[in-house]
Amino acid sequence: MIQWTPPTVQDGFTYSYSIILDDKTIFHSLTDTASSWVFTTLNEGQTYTFKVIANSDNGASTEETITFTTIVHPNLSDFDIMVDSFTNTTANITWTPSTYPNHTSSINYDIYLNGKQQNPKLSAIYGTNYNFTDLTPNTEYIVKIIANKTVGHPVKTLSREIRFTTEKSYQTHPTLTVTEAVLYTPSSQYFSNQLKIKFSDSISAIDFDKVSIGGIIINNFMTYSTAIMSNTFSSENYNKILFNNAGYVIITENGITYKVKFDIVEKTN
Repeated sequence: MIQWTPPTVQDGFTYSYSIILDDKTIFHSLTDTASSWVFTTLNEGQTYTFKVIANSDNGASTEETITFTTIVHPNLSDFDIMVDSFTNTTANITWTPSTYPNHTSSINYDIYLNGKQQNPKLSAIYGTNYNFTDLTPNTEYIVKIIANKTVGHPVKTLSREIRFTTEKSYQTHPTLTVTEAVLYTPSSQYFSNQLKIKFSDSISAIDFDKVSIGGIIINNFMTYSTAIMSNTFSSENYNKILFNNAGYVIITENGITYKVKFDIVEKTN
């Protein structure tokens, strides 16, 4: 906001103001009752020259000029996006929260998938996860999340993107199933913080292409005649598996790839 004091003019004459910013007339014939002007679309950290000219009806004029530099406000804090889990037709995206210094109102988020906004324009998301459904198998998607500070001055936004490819569509194995998937508690005497997946038949002739539990991909595990056993999970991953207790394995047998799903249960031994 720029403020000024009114000029002294001869009795009986009226006057008006011209508002000029960087040699560009912003407003002409502003009423003589005005004593300030508010600029709302200036750039942060930029120097401007403001001029106000008082023009009297008798042809006289007077002007004042001031130069100022707008302040630079802090930006929203950076945030990370993660593909928490995905299948051939779904994906769950999570992200760390973005914050703004000394700002008590929540930051909200807009979600885009391949350039199309997913949440209604007037229904911002305040959480830090979003689930996509009805996706196409074996297809790459780009997720963009925009963090918004819309309450108070200034308005701030920050966007981040992540790519993922949905799984292929797999056949269901004609006979093999998971009979039990047990996550042993930290207090268990044996196999604490480990997961045992037991199958209905021998897996000696099967190749494991992927093991996913609770959104976590397991690359290292021990294989037995009818079961596989994970290594010990960290507390963070253990809790993540409990929160999202669905899993699956992608296996290949005799040149055919299958997907076998299962649910995870927690037990103590």
